[in-house]
Amino acid sequence: MSSLLLSALAAGCAVLGGIDLFPQDSWTAVADTTPQARAYAHYIAAVVQERRGRLDLAMDSLNEVSALDPEAVTPLLGLLRACRRQGDLEGALRMSRRAAELEPRNADLWLIQGECHHALKQFDEAIACFNRAIELRPDDLLGYGALVEVQEQRNDMVAAVDIYERLIARNPDSAALHYQLAGTLAQINDRDGAIAAYRKVIELEPRVVQAHLLLGLLLMDTDQNGEAVARLRHYLELRPGDATALESLAGALERSGGTAEALACLRQVLAGGEAAPKHYFQTAWLLFRTGDCAAANETAPESGAPLLAGMLRVLCLLAEGGDPAQEIAALDAMEGDLEQETAGPLADMLRLFGFSEAGTQLYAALDSDNAAVRGSRVLRGIRGRVLEVLERWSEAAAVFGELAAADPNDRWSRYHLATCHEKMKNDVETERNLKAFLELEPDSAEALNFLGYFYAERGVSLKEAEDLLNRALKLEPDNPFYLDSLGWVYYRQGRCREALDHVQRAVYGMNTDDAVLRDHLGDIHLCLGDTARAVAEWRRALRLDPKMDGVRQKLRQYQAPEN
Repeated sequence: MSSLLLSALAAGCAVLGGIDLFPQDSWTAVADTTPQARAYAHYIAAVVQERRGRLDLAMDSLNEVSALDPEAVTPLLGLLRACRRQGDLEGALRMSRRAAELEPRNADLWLIQGECHHALKQFDEAIACFNRAIELRPDDLLGYGALVEVQEQRNDMVAAVDIYERLIARNPDSAALHYQLAGTLAQINDRDGAIAAYRKVIELEPRVVQAHLLLGLLLMDTDQNGEAVARLRHYLELRPGDATALESLAGALERSGGTAEALACLRQVLAGGEAAPKHYFQTAWLLFRTGDCAAANETAPESGAPLLAGMLRVLCLLAEGGDPAQEIAALDAMEGDLEQETAGPLADMLRLFGFSEAGTQLYAALDSDNAAVRGSRVLRGIRGRVLEVLERWSEAAAVFGELAAADPNDRWSRYHLATCHEKMKNDVETERNLKAFLELEPDSAEALNFLGYFYAERGVSLKEAEDLLNRALKLEPDNPFYLDSLGWVYYRQGRCREALDHVQRAVYGMNTDDAVLRDHLGDIHLCLGDTARAVAEWRRALRLDPKMDGVRQKLRQYQAPEN
């Protein structure tokens, strides 16, 4: 419970928010025979019993007080506190409602009632109470803070952004509020808004060191690499040796053409004791790019990514005009997890140096006419993954098709084939390859969800989709993507109440807000006849992803025209 609530419920407290909740003339000018006199005696007894640890007797006495003087607020607050201490959230909520009814203009009481709803995960009711508190006392930050906490817990980042913007309107020079806004905007992928907010943080308070790092990372994400270099260098002046900043600076420098400086940054990471296999591979890749094959082979991470290290040895032999056949034979015979290495260190390298540029460079190096290179199982797999990164779906499908034909037990080639065909809207091949994957690995929750959602999106085989997704959720009961998929199946079946429960749970379980899930919620609320809530969810979806033209069309159709 917040410090507000704790202080409000301190023993004997009779004043809250400047309002006397326990008036002196009604509780101290006591006549022996009045109900208030007896109520006062019970109240004193309750205070003594609580201090002695007898909560059960204290609650009995406080109940007597409320029965004798129903309009007294202080004993209600005592009951509320006792209920909370005994874990009776429903009882605490009843007391907080009664107190707010007695003093409806007291913002603190609405805050307390909202906190009770929040503790019970009754988010809509909590939001209504906190908004009432803000209406009554618009300059008090407590209501805004409580409101944003609820919105963030229910993963409504769009609403959280709105609250921070309202706060900033009242406190424009608060670096802390701009910092919170920037982080929330970054979570919903509003990079331009987050960049502007971090710049404002630095303008207001340059000593917020982390803002320089986070701004540098966002600038990289938006290909503003020159300014990213400057921000990251400034951060490293204040926090020298930070591995994350050094790695990011290496990426920004390489994207800007400063390969030698990028190598110097990565070598500093390797020397700092925090290096992971990805850092060794990133360094080895840049060494290969500069033509220093001996150093590249020496640096490549044999222990963390042996297949990628073997790939670099082959590429070095090709670059030097050697015969890679023997090295390729050793690579294809090597034990290793190609899926893990391509999804881990390789993906990290491409992300750092730029998917398009680094991916194109790597594919060009792998696209050799050498027969041994063309026939290598490992090198073809890597080539297929790079083509996926470059979104060259038909070429990637051809590579994975060759691998699947060569080895019917290669389940991951089937999975990537399904991914490529799904992107190309080839439903027959998508379904066929997913089913082939599940024959080889029937307990893959990821593939079960892929096929189940594939059916749900198309409104076909819905009973089979339901079975697939229940199997996925049995393996991973709290996975928000699987919950959303099953909810979408229920929506397609017309079971909109069940759909709402599952998709809402999915929203709460995500790491951040999600446009697709908000779109789903909008459709489900429309199915339930609540057009206003449907429109609100579609607006959130469009704020999260302005490219959703289908959502824009639904808003044009269903939202009320503005006056």
